Amino acid sequence: MSNPTSSRDIIVSKIMAEMDSAGLPQYKDSAEKMADFFLLLKEGSEKTNLIGKLDEDKIIKYLFADSLLFLKYFDPREGACIADIGCGAGFPGIVVKLARPDLSIVFLDADGKKAAFLRESCLALGVEGIEVIHGRAEEFGKNPEYREKSDYVFSKAVGSLIMLVELCSPLLRQGGTMTAWKGSKWKEELEKLGSDYRMLGLMEPQVINTGSESETTFVCFKKASTCPQRFPRSYQVIKKENLSDAKNKKNGRKPKGRD
Repeated sequence: MSNPTSSRDIIVSKIMAEMDSAGLPQYKDSAEKMADFFLLLKEGSEKTNLIGKLDEDKIIKYLFADSLLFLKYFDPREGACIADIGCGAGFPGIVVKLARPDLSIVFLDADGKKAAFLRESCLALGVEGIEVIHGRAEEFGKNPEYREKSDYVFSKAVGSLIMLVELCSPLLRQGGTMTAWKGSKWKEELEKLGSDYRMLGLMEPQVINTGSESETTFVCFKKASTCPQRFPRSYQVIKKENLSDAKNKKNGRKPKGRD
């Protein structure tokens, strides 16, 4: 049997406390809307597996507060365009959007039930300037309506860096920034990626250790040049072959495959 959900006022207080702890008190005006989304999330999770088995405090800390960290280290211009890849039930994008209503955010997830929940929740909360798409990122990145249009592309807890750079770079405009939420294995993932990110028009990665209780590390790539049209490849190819394999194929050499 699940624990009863705290009152809305208590949820608001807990979210505000996390904002204070993160040094982001300027976003307290959005705490009530975040609490409303929290309650919709809890209700929706009783019908569909949206976020797994997390208790109330962990949802606030590891989903809400952890998502809000983006605004501690990045200051998007007013009206900036953001793509949230593999958003699931809406994280990190919904928290960023509620804190910064001026931002335009496209949410993408391959899970139709999660996309439907997010779309319905945003409608119920009156959230404007968003688009929720049920689809696959490798197909989304080929769509000229979205390709190289975003100022920021981010993703939380979705795949390895090897996969993420190829899915995210095609959506970034030149000068834009890709940000991945990573845990303790970020160094290992960067080592496996090597310098292949350059093939996608990305610059050398920057690493931000947030020092948060969630131990989140941001791994960020700036977009320097246009991503070649052949990327992203299909999901099955991305899983099986490194980016350097695509270069080997182009040059007529046999792909090495992934370790």
